[in-house]
Amino acid sequence: MNKINPLYLLLFFALVALFMVYQTKHLESKTAIAIQHNTTLEKTGKRVHILKEQWKDDKASQKRIDSILNQHQFKRKVVKKEKKKGVLHVQLDALSAAELDKLINKFFNESVSLKKVRMIRNADKNVTVSLEFNL
Repeated sequence: MNKINPLYLLLFFALVALFMVYQTKHLESKTAIAIQHNTTLEKTGKRVHILKEQWKDDKASQKRIDSILNQHQFKRKVVKKEKKKGVLHVQLDALSAAELDKLINKFFNESVSLKKVRMIRNADKNVTVSLEFNL
């Protein structure tokens, strides 16, 4: 019978050890990527939860809408404001183009659910705006 050369055994074990080190490093890098992805996902989940709470709060939405409508440039323009079954209808009359732009930008930059916007152009270059909000 042939004897197995000890150098071959040593080379075999060295290759097995190198393979194990390679696999360990590969798993460590995959684990680090998974941990980073998990922390990113956790941060996103917390942010979504905060935004859901912010959008779900009807009283806070009502306060944000009222704070915009009570500003001096819009306060005298509010003609009608009524609330029915979780929907707030607001009508503003005689808005100029600049006032309309400011109003729409303010509502788009707030966390309020704007359901419908209807604009009617008056004869004197002013606009009547009807807004509908979800509460």
